[in-house]
Amino acid sequence: MTELEALKAQIKVLERKVEQLERNTLYAVIENWWSDVFTVSSTDDMETCIDTLVDRIETWLPKPQSAAGSQSIGVEELVQGFNDCLNKIKSKLR
Repeated sequence: MTELEALKAQIKVLERKVEQLERNTLYAVIENWWSDVFTVSSTDDMETCIDTLVDRIETWLPKPQSAAGSQSIGVEELVQGFNDCLNKIKSKLR
């Protein structure tokens, strides 16, 4: 691969990342990963490729919420349930 081809490949990767930010769906995350792994010259082994996908999914997941300042026990329980669910999803990724 020449320097120019490598640069073009990197530009395509960056363009896909911009598209991903514009369409932040799980499908888009997997589609971009697939494209990076199978259409750009990837020399990573299977385990590294899967780790990269899992990292991208973890980054895509919403951040834990906080009920700080809430005076409602219902809100606190909902936030705790959301965070518990999020932690369970993350624990099942690896």
